[in-house]
Amino acid sequence: MAHTEWKDAPGLPDFSLLKRLARDQLIFLLEQLPGKKDLFIDADL
Repeated sequence: MAHTEWKDAPGLPDFSLLKRLARDQLIFLLEQLPGKKDLFIDADL
C-alpha cells in the first residue's frame, strides 16, 4: 500500500516577505532611472 502523506514533511515556506522586498527593490531601482515610467504591480505579487 502506497503511503502518499508525509507526516514529518515541512510545510511550504512563507514567501510574502521576500516578495515585498523584491517589489520594494524594483520600485527603488525604477525611481533611480531618469524619465517617466508607468509601473503597474499586480496586487497578488
